[in-house]
Amino acid sequence: MTTYAFIELPAALDGWVTEPGALFPVRSDRADDLQRADQPDPEQVLYDLERYLEEHPEKTARFAEAGGQLAFRTAVELFTNGLKDESLQFYELSLRLRPAHVITRLNYAVALHALRYRDAALAEYERLMTTTSPREQLRVWILAAQIRMLRGEHADVVRLLEPLAAQYFPTDELFWELLGDARRALPAAAPVAGASCGACGAALKPTAKFCPSCGKPVVATPAQQAPPPVAVADVCVHCGQPRRPGAKFCRSCGKA
Repeated sequence: MTTYAFIELPAALDGWVTEPGALFPVRSDRADDLQRADQPDPEQVLYDLERYLEEHPEKTARFAEAGGQLAFRTAVELFTNGLKDESLQFYELSLRLRPAHVITRLNYAVALHALRYRDAALAEYERLMTTTSPREQLRVWILAAQIRMLRGEHADVVRLLEPLAAQYFPTDELFWELLGDARRALPAAAPVAGASCGACGAALKPTAKFCPSCGKPVVATPAQQAPPPVAVADVCVHCGQPRRPGAKFCRSCGKA
């Protein structure tokens, strides 16, 4: 079994964890190097924490807050610096330690979304919908709708956003773009067969196949063909924020 020493985070990581005097288990043979490092090396601390918790799962609660904070901050730093794939394992560690932490799960979902892991991102958005509300995190509903729009699931986009339009009347432009595009992409409802005879105008029963007055068959007007899906905004590959279609620069981070 691995031998561990318990160290405070080096000064370079001050402020990454709010718990005063938090101690982290690291392999004894590199404890001094990690604690005295001039440059932050949180990944190594977290690798050792993960190994320690695999060997001592009963200690998870002890490191839930401090370890969750350090893993979250490390993931954010990696994602912001373009190491998006590398950030995922630290978001996942943070969620293992603090599974109910909404902001961590949202950032994790956005990272998956930015990396085009859309099925996994949608699963995280839907999980968030059970723990938060549109008033608190409208972005969750918008980004979930965006993925469904990209899949061509227009009815689901309307189902997600339509109730929020009247209740909250969001000011977010992407919300209205998605809802409007989804509404336009839905086929028009077919007229109810049997409302009235198209040949003689006689009233018909809803289930009638032939008009009782003129004897002609009842034909429902075909539904209008849906227009091709309109291109929707994607997320910025640099910062993960929603990006309007056709935009040359991200309105959140300013990058092309």
